[in-house]
Amino acid sequence: MLNIKCLRRRRIRLRRKMLNVKRKASGFTLVEVVISIFILSMGTLTIIGLISDNLGIISASKRMVVGSNLAQEGIEVVRNIRDSNWIEYELYDTGISPGDYCVDYNSTSLISCADYTLFWNGSNYNHSGFGDATFFSRRINISNQVDSEGIGYIQVQSIVSWDNSQTVVETHLYDWK
Repeated sequence: MLNIKCLRRRRIRLRRKMLNVKRKASGFTLVEVVISIFILSMGTLTIIGLISDNLGIISASKRMVVGSNLAQEGIEVVRNIRDSNWIEYELYDTGISPGDYCVDYNSTSLISCADYTLFWNGSNYNHSGFGDATFFSRRINISNQVDSEGIGYIQVQSIVSWDNSQTVVETHLYDWK
C-alpha cells in the first residue's frame, strides 16, 4: 500500500512539474519583451544612422564630381580660344593675356569679372547671373611661363571652389603649330 501511495505522490509531483513547465513555456515575461524591443530599437537606429551618413557622403561625392567637371570645362574653353586663334591665322595667345577671368561653357573670349560665383539656369552653369546662385565658383588664372628648355607657354589654371573644398586643374598651352 505504501508503494501505491508513493507512486501516486510521485505522479502528482510530476504532473505539477509538467504543468509548471508548460505554464512557463507558454509565454514571454515582461522583461524578455522589453529586452527584445531594446535590441530591435538599437538595430533600427544603427541602420538609420548608416543611411544618413551615406546620404551625406553621396552629396559630397556629387559636389566633387561637378566641381571637377567645371574645372575641366574651364580648361577646355581656354584651349578652344587658342585653337580658334590658329584657325583664324592669329597668334596662338591672342586674347589670352595674364590675369584672372571668368568663362562660360560657350565663351569665345576671356571675361574679366569681380564675382566668380556660378549660376545654374536649369541646363548649364554660367557667370551671367541668369538662374539660381550655386555654391560653386570658378576662376581661370592665366600666366606666361618659360619651361626648362626656354620655350614660352601659357599656364592655365581652372580653380573651382565650393563649401570648404576646392579643385584645381592646370594645363600648359604651347604654340606647337
